[in-house]
Amino acid sequence: MSLDIEHPNILMCDLPEGLLADLAAAAGLDQALECARLWGGERLYVPKSPRSDWPQEWKGLIDEYGGCGWYVPSLESIRERALARCISRSRDVRAAARRYGISYRRAVSLAARFRQRNTHERV
Repeated sequence: MSLDIEHPNILMCDLPEGLLADLAAAAGLDQALECARLWGGERLYVPKSPRSDWPQEWKGLIDEYGGCGWYVPSLESIRERALARCISRSRDVRAAARRYGISYRRAVSLAARFRQRNTHERV
């Protein structure tokens, strides 16, 4: 299933580390984004053992995360990360803001936050 994403394409690097990124690696990015769309902003419990009708690729995820509660990031927060990534790499922030239908001020704020987050992750 392909999601209709209004903003730039979401890449694996836009997913926060953890179960959602691992789910995308195991079952595909569309499955991870569907999970964020359905349960974003909620805390879910990952069962300790899979049901017999669950896909085999989920077994590794259940082995690693089973028995734990997990916060699912919202699809909107993932879209925002993707948008920030695209804008921060643009040479013309004003044009990027027009392209994605947001204000120049919002584009500058997103790009600055993206750069700050990436600077802290590298340290």
